[in-house]
Amino acid sequence: AGPRVSEAVNTKLGDADSIGREITFIGKGNKVRVVPMSAKIHHAISDYLKVRRSDSTYLFVGRTGDKLHRSTVNKLCSKFSEDIEPHKLRHFFCTRALEVGYSLAEVAYMAGHSNVRTTTGYLHASRKEMIEKADRL
Repeated sequence: AGPRVSEAVNTKLGDADSIGREITFIGKGNKVRVVPMSAKIHHAISDYLKVRRSDSTYLFVGRTGDKLHRSTVNKLCSKFSEDIEPHKLRHFFCTRALEVGYSLAEVAYMAGHSNVRTTTGYLHASRKEMIEKADRL
């Protein structure tokens, strides 16, 4: 769903609405945004909640059952891949959302960007797409 690491680790159990398939994030400046959950995210969270063993109000917890810390997320990414970092996952989400047809405004909202110009950094024009568009002129 493209959250910042700090937004993900601060997500509460009640912020993930499985019926409406939406998740609420509290972003920079305490701005609230409600983002749709894809079927994959919905199923992953549902599966996770079946095995989650904690009374914490936070959605993501560590081994001790306490709120997951952002440094733990970074360590887990490093443990399983030299290339994957939390911000690269966010970048991938924004880029992919634009590729599948979300508008710049929609991606800016989902990413919590206060300025759409920030989101334009995730636009990557493909040579093939540009040739196809040129042919349609």
